[in-house]
Amino acid sequence: MCFVKDMNYISVFINAIVVALMAIYVYQNEKRMEEIAAKHNQIGNIIISVLGPKSLSLERMESKLNETSAILNRHNGILQDILEVVQRDQNIAQLREIAYGKQTRQSSDYGKAYASASVDGNLDTASHTELDESPYLEVDLGNEFQIKRIDIFNRKDCCDVKPNCILCLSNIAGDRLHDLDITIGPSHNQMYLCAHYKGPSRIGEHLVFECNQNTKYARYVRLTIKGREYLSVAEVKVYALDD
Repeated sequence: MCFVKDMNYISVFINAIVVALMAIYVYQNEKRMEEIAAKHNQIGNIIISVLGPKSLSLERMESKLNETSAILNRHNGILQDILEVVQRDQNIAQLREIAYGKQTRQSSDYGKAYASASVDGNLDTASHTELDESPYLEVDLGNEFQIKRIDIFNRKDCCDVKPNCILCLSNIAGDRLHDLDITIGPSHNQMYLCAHYKGPSRIGEHLVFECNQNTKYARYVRLTIKGREYLSVAEVKVYALDD
């Protein structure tokens, strides 16, 4: 009987040890889990502390980009105008003036205001015809060129041809430039309309005519007023593609 009792005590003791070991194991596991959770929280805080400022920076950058986009949208029209000017300047850079010093003739000469004054590079001189029916001024370029643009400078004043001229009492000299056909062509029998100017012009006005819609190789440039009138200009400039 004593032996049986001893065995019972031993069994109870062993069970107690097992329970204690299990309790220790559970405690250690819980502690370990708490440590892992703490480390995870620490890492999370580090990530937040690192990414937080970056997120704010990204938000600020995005806000600035949105503001810039809004400004660009508001000024889109201006940007388009600037782009057109740049493109036009690039196109002009490919052109060269070919009328300076070339042969000229006009329907008649008013005093000493010869046709050559229209291509002498001097805006203080002017060509001038008599009162003609369909007066004209013609420039012979000498060779054929691909003409893109023609500039006409109206005379700056009215009395540089003849002093005391009775026709210079008003802006008549400037107003005379009206109903003007600008034609170009390889020969006198093949002339094409580059542009028509209704007018009237003003003294000293600079007129620009594009021949883009009818770009042709031409040797002659002619200005003709429809009707009975005087034709007087300070300068004619012809721009062609620089081949």
